[in-house]
This record gives sequence, C-alpha cells and structure tokens, in this order.
Amino acid sequence: MAPKRKRLKTPVRVGVVGTGRWGKNLLREFYDLGVLRACYSKSRSLAWVKKKYPGVRCTHDLDEVLKNPELDAIVVATPIRTHFSIAQRALEAKKHVFVEKPLAQRVREARALVRRAKTLKRTLFVGHVFVHHPVFGKILEIHARDPVESVESVWTKMGSFDESIVDNLFSHEAALCLALFRGERPAIRILGRARGVTQIDVLDVEWRFSKNRSYRAFVNRLSGSNAKVLGLRTRAGRLLAWDRDTLWEWNGSTKRLVKRFSSRREALRQECEAFLGACRRKKSHASDGAAGERVVEALAAIKAKLR
Repeated sequence: MAPKRKRLKTPVRVGVVGTGRWGKNLLREFYDLGVLRACYSKSRSLAWVKKKYPGVRCTHDLDEVLKNPELDAIVVATPIRTHFSIAQRALEAKKHVFVEKPLAQRVREARALVRRAKTLKRTLFVGHVFVHHPVFGKILEIHARDPVESVESVWTKMGSFDESIVDNLFSHEAALCLALFRGERPAIRILGRARGVTQIDVLDVEWRFSKNRSYRAFVNRLSGSNAKVLGLRTRAGRLLAWDRDTLWEWNGSTKRLVKRFSSRREALRQECEAFLGACRRKKSHASDGAAGERVVEALAAIKAKLR
C-alpha cells in the first residue's frame, strides 16, 4: 500500500534524480509531502519506484526530467562526482535545485553553481541534514544566549566505503561546525588517521577559531557500533551532550545528566520542508548555496592537509 501523502497548498513540483539508499529516502519524503512528480535513475530500481509511488513519472532519460516543464525543482541524489554536472544542467533548465552533500568536489565548481543560481534567481539548496535536526536548532538557541566555545564530535559506524570519508561524512561535520561558528575561516589540524577498506576510514580533525573556540570531529567508519554524539561546552561552563534525538546537560550538583530537550521530528522531513519553503520565498537559508560553498572549502582544506 502506498503511504499517505500530506498535500501542500502551493506545491513545488519535484523530480528526484537518483534512487540509491539516500535517494529512496528523499523519494519517500517528497512523495509524502505531495510534491513528487518524476524520478530518474539508471538502475533497475525504477520498477520498484513505479510500484511504491503510483502516479510518479519514471524514466531512464535524464533530459526528460530536467527539461520537463511541469517540474519546478530537481533533487540530485547521485554519486558525489556527478553532483556538479547534474546540478549545473538543472539550473540551466531554470529549475530550483536540491543537491545532496557535498555541493561539489571542487571549490571552483561550488562557486560556479552559487553564481549561476544567483544569476538565474533559482534556489540552490544543499542536503546538510544534521543542520536541520531539531536538537541542533535548540543548540543554536542556547548558543545565541551563551556561546558554545568547544565541540567534541564522535561518530562511529560501519561503511559505507563507496565515497571518501572526507566528502561523504566530514561534509556533515563541516556543515555543523560552520553553522555554529559563522563568519570566520578556521585553521585545520589533522590529529589522526587510519586505513581500513580504503586509504582513510578513521579520521580525526580539529577546526580552530579565534577566542579559543574549536570543533573536533572523530569519525570511524570501521566500527561495529552506530552512534553519533556531540559534547559541547559553553562560555558559562555548561556541558551539553547531543545524542540521537535528545540534548542532555551535566548537572554538577547531582552529578547526573539531565534531559534538556528532545524531539522525535525527523531532520530529513524538516530539511525537505525547508527546501520547498526556500523555493517559494527565494530567501537565504541554513542550507543555501553559500553555506554549501563554505563546506566544500573546508573539505578542500582537509584534503590539502592529508596529501
């Protein structure tokens, strides 16, 4: 049975390009929002899409989706090496564009997309999903009153290994770091690395900012456990921990963690709704092209340090 769809009053008609693991998640969300109209894939999974989402136009011809006059926006969920070329073609077709992270593999490509989107007056949105998590929103509220000065992020998981750890996983860390510490280009240190299935599958990176602020990210994609926890210290000395859907705070008097905020609202749904809202309002937002460009710059700096 097909899932129920929540229709929007003024839908932005969407075509999704790519039906991999994350592409399937995006298909689900945009279908549930009542805006999915078309899907492109080179794989045989289109038969699954047709069965799962009746009424959605499915094709193996990319141009058929990009040039479809009935579509307002294109969602790019393809291998990272293709992000730039497909996003560029979608913009030239006068579509709003959602690109899965990272925006591109090279800084010059990211800058070109940002410039072109501005010239064509189209929304360019990057899928930095953790930035849209309700807990991160709460952290930003706390940060506005009592600035966060240091972050320690530890992320353990198994795989995947089809993309580099920098492009695939550190794009998330860079997005969180730069959304928290805005307006400054950080210094970067590589604190450790290890081989596994690929040349680098464990990586420890620290971004340092002025006034002794820092964001350290340790990512291990060779682990049998799947967890992502951020520890944060504020200027006033508060100690916070973001674990899954909950924000905890250390109580020095009771020597216990106290739940400060929790939300079951899915970050991916909020991200998709934010994209549709940005297409309608055509205003800057947390995942705009400029934010995506800054992330690509940060990733390029890591890659340079790793050479």
